[in-house]
Amino acid sequence: MTYLKLARAVMKFDLSSIPSGVTIIGATLEIYKYGNYSGYTKSDVYEVYKATKEWDENGASWIKSTSSVNWDIYGGDYESTALSSFSYSGSYNGWFDFSVTSAIKDFIDNPSINYGLIVLVPGGVDSVNDNQTKDQETYFHSSEASDESLRPKLTVTYDPGTSTMQNDIKIVIPENCKVTIINMQGRKVASFMLNDIKQLNQMKASLSSGIHILNITTPEKKVVRKVWFVR
Repeated sequence: MTYLKLARAVMKFDLSSIPSGVTIIGATLEIYKYGNYSGYTKSDVYEVYKATKEWDENGASWIKSTSSVNWDIYGGDYESTALSSFSYSGSYNGWFDFSVTSAIKDFIDNPSINYGLIVLVPGGVDSVNDNQTKDQETYFHSSEASDESLRPKLTVTYDPGTSTMQNDIKIVIPENCKVTIINMQGRKVASFMLNDIKQLNQMKASLSSGIHILNITTPEKKVVRKVWFVR
């Protein structure tokens, strides 16, 4: 849950499974908006920043980063420059996606500075008092969402340094797979349901040249990841 100007969504991801020394191609943060308080429909722009102070999930609040330590600035400590933004109409419910490539590169190069990410609406007042009303609340699913598929997601694509790039994808596709294509900047450029592998290979004409990452999710939630080189 966030207020428009005076509350923030803070999150942190475990990056230990990413091998050291790899080249990070891109990283995308996705959070799912499922509603507003009492039908609030104002359009807004959300931004994501690198957090700059350690915090605790159970102790963090508008004033405190942990149960015993305050934020240096009320509402959370973060870098002055946004990583990226997402604009939406107040009636929209669905995924917000943000490019966070530079932050993830920094976190992997120096894990000690991985304090996570903060999502907020810019222009708020860093005040001790949250004086906005409940009708300005926007709701996002958290890591405790009962539907695991709607929890916050971080997709990191990287070059493992092996010759796994392919011009054509040659794998068996079961029915009703979901395919997500991510470009070198870590941005999602396509997401669709797929039944025929020919459909995928025909998409090359609509993609820019370079490396793309394909995440293929089967009906059983198994994810197959392929590196795809488009000339």
